[in-house]
Amino acid sequence: MNIFADYHHHGLWKSLEYLFEKRLKCKLYRPMGMDWYPDWWKIGDPYEGPERTATQYLDTKGHTPDRPEEDGILYYDNLKGVTLDKFKRMQFDIVIASIPEHIIPYQTLIKRYQPDARFILQMGNISWDKTVDFRTVPNLLASTEKFVVPKSCNAVFYHQEFDTNVFKYAPPEYDHRKRVSSFINTIECYPEDYALLKEYMTYMDDYEFKLYGASNPDKCINGDEDIAKEMHNSMFGWHVKKGGDGFGHIIHNWFACGRPPIVKMEYYKDKVAGQLMVDGETCIMIDGLTVEEGVNKIRHYSVPDLHENMCRMAHSKFGAIVNYDNEQKEIETFLEKVFT
Repeated sequence: MNIFADYHHHGLWKSLEYLFEKRLKCKLYRPMGMDWYPDWWKIGDPYEGPERTATQYLDTKGHTPDRPEEDGILYYDNLKGVTLDKFKRMQFDIVIASIPEHIIPYQTLIKRYQPDARFILQMGNISWDKTVDFRTVPNLLASTEKFVVPKSCNAVFYHQEFDTNVFKYAPPEYDHRKRVSSFINTIECYPEDYALLKEYMTYMDDYEFKLYGASNPDKCINGDEDIAKEMHNSMFGWHVKKGGDGFGHIIHNWFACGRPPIVKMEYYKDKVAGQLMVDGETCIMIDGLTVEEGVNKIRHYSVPDLHENMCRMAHSKFGAIVNYDNEQKEIETFLEKVFT
């Protein structure tokens, strides 16, 4: 089975690879080449300079291929892609859009060039339930909190998969400085939460704070192994991020590694990751607390016995909520309905 999906972000793409290629033994392709822009690639439209963003995602010039092109099939960065011309000539069974802006363009692609293909919307942001008319969506693959969809919409709710052999439990070690780490990219884009973090850093000068990610004070860490290593070296994760995450790979990574994050539950009350959060057991919630109260709470759970128990419970909660094998069976049933 050949599947075509837009390339929205790396974590989502890898999860689609785990699902469709590794579990379901399909072949997954993404768009490559500037001929997709602007008609069939809209991911850059909300941002200033969409063509620059499109170039970043689609253009292969100046990049070394992993292997030679095969009649319009391109291999870059361990990903398989197709030119628009190849898409028209190749037969696809499923076409997946992962943003609302691609619903109409990708349904149009199917009508014009892939009349036997089925359309699926991959949904990773719960706010879409207020903006998308799901009567126009025949099949929905949603990594969000469950919500009611029309009877005409074949839907399944799941967790995006990542490598749990990398993001796995490791008992905390206490021979290093107490570290709180954040992987929130461009953290200055959340000015209120960033200002709050700076206050905590001032009060907790005996802790080491690391702010990883694009445009952040510390280096941007790439690669699952390196991210997991830094999580294991941390006592807590800082994930106070207004609006929370649609799905949230990093917040799920913290729980899989067994490192309790510091959060505001108000940001996750309607998000799928909120299911993992139990204050004082799997995470530390600082909603409604003064900085002094929050600092005292973090110090309380920094005591080795309490902290190690919280680490184990965070990891155990992840295992209780996220079961990729069971979800595979549900997705297989969903795909059967896609083709009926």
